[in-house]
Amino acid sequence: MEKIKKRQLPDSLRPLFWDSSWPHIDLNDNADYIITRVLQWGDESDFMWLKNHYTVDIIKESFKKSRTLDPRSRLFWSRFFGVQLPPFSKKTIWLQKRSKKRLR
Repeated sequence: MEKIKKRQLPDSLRPLFWDSSWPHIDLNDNADYIITRVLQWGDESDFMWLKNHYTVDIIKESFKKSRTLDPRSRLFWSRFFGVQLPPFSKKTIWLQKRSKKRLR
């Protein structure tokens, strides 16, 4: 029985997944993970690749479910997609303020 090859990412996206096992990332199985990484760390060409491989509806749904986007990216993409998201929890806001104080 012939093994079906997984659909893998192009090498141009490899820097976005520096902490992941590159050969095991699959376009179908890891769609939410891939979309979130590209929205957080990708550039314009990465986003164009994303739009060519996933529908806008799939990208929006993954964006809505994501809990790892930073506040700046979250705000940008919510405006880009025209999606109203619930505000961060008080605990998340407190942690963000605390981490900013440490950087000063």
